[in-house]
Amino acid sequence: MSPIDLACSLTGILSERESLSLYRSKKMNHPSLLQVSVNMPGQDKNADPAPYLFRQCIQCLEARGRRVFGFIGDFEIRSGALGKVGLVSSKLNGLELKNTLLEFEQQERLASYWDLDVFDYDGRSLSRRSLGVPERKCWICSEPAKACSAEMRHSTSTLLKKMQSDAVSELRRNSQMI
Repeated sequence: MSPIDLACSLTGILSERESLSLYRSKKMNHPSLLQVSVNMPGQDKNADPAPYLFRQCIQCLEARGRRVFGFIGDFEIRSGALGKVGLVSSKLNGLELKNTLLEFEQQERLASYWDLDVFDYDGRSLSRRSLGVPERKCWICSEPAKACSAEMRHSTSTLLKKMQSDAVSELRRNSQMI
């Protein structure tokens, strides 16, 4: 990727983050809001296997039940430089929703690839750290993911290969159940 393409890509991602933040603030008319996306390394947030992982996340959340998560209405899906992003309101308060989602993550094989952000009625994000929950582990070495990302310990291609391998394995597992 040329320096110009990289700058355009980064500008697009930053611009979309700002736009999404404004959109979220307009949607904060319920006790909490869930934002769903894929933890996608690299500049192209729409590359494979992101679309498959996003669909799996939405399907798993909906299969678990609207009652469990207190969803109000359907997911609103946005697409752009950040990849696909799903937003849905919940009647649960932010802490209840985040704790329920943390339990959900423990039961789903692909959950480490999903970014499940909860915002409370004030629009504040409820982080793992604020709840005293351990940080996510790296997909490759199981060290804290934020440290690996900050220090660029693993190449984008290595991370993408791991994601693709796990996505294909899950797809095969699901097709054998049919």
